[in-house]
Amino acid sequence: WPTCWATNNFPTDTTHYPQLFPTNLSLIYVFTGEPAIQFFPKLIMPLFFIGILLMFFDLANVRNSLVHLTGLIVYSGILVIFYSLLFILEVNADIPVSFFSFLTFYAVIREDNKCFEIKAILLITIFAVSAANTKLAGSYILLVASFWILKIFYNHRRTVSKNDIIRACIYIMLIFFGSIFWYLIQPTEMIKGLDQSVYLPQSYNTRLINAFNMLV
Repeated sequence: WPTCWATNNFPTDTTHYPQLFPTNLSLIYVFTGEPAIQFFPKLIMPLFFIGILLMFFDLANVRNSLVHLTGLIVYSGILVIFYSLLFILEVNADIPVSFFSFLTFYAVIREDNKCFEIKAILLITIFAVSAANTKLAGSYILLVASFWILKIFYNHRRTVSKNDIIRACIYIMLIFFGSIFWYLIQPTEMIKGLDQSVYLPQSYNTRLINAFNMLV
């Protein structure tokens, strides 16, 4: 897909995958002028893992929190046990969507709901939309972030002017509808991708049992 975008061609068979990540990777091929060189796209993949670790470290440091320090240790263990260098270098969309998902919650925790800041709300919106446009699983992050933003509006409804709320809503809608177009282009594929029945067992009980066995 990135090589298609780099040659100014619309990729085919994208199924339920949004194209934020491939379009950004295509810039590397545009800059190098050689789609056969895979070194640079693969080189940036470990940075997503490092970024997530730095989020845990920053929260543990700023908030003096053993919870986030434990999260840092647990996630480091997950990297060692569940992931491998080959998986990282596959340029898989699971890694970037994890990064943007963690980044969304990281921004929410740093905001801490103490005050109404339009910039912070817009950053969280951008991070959540980026997760949704990286992989379909990120749409759940966008849904959670939307509820959080509504909660912020509700908590500060008496202390924030209507003009600020309206301005924030306009910015959010511009970000949302300016970025979520891939879901509008292929709505049928996206709806099918939410269930992914082609790849997973039909029974949700079977999926739960399989997930537990994999965890063990």
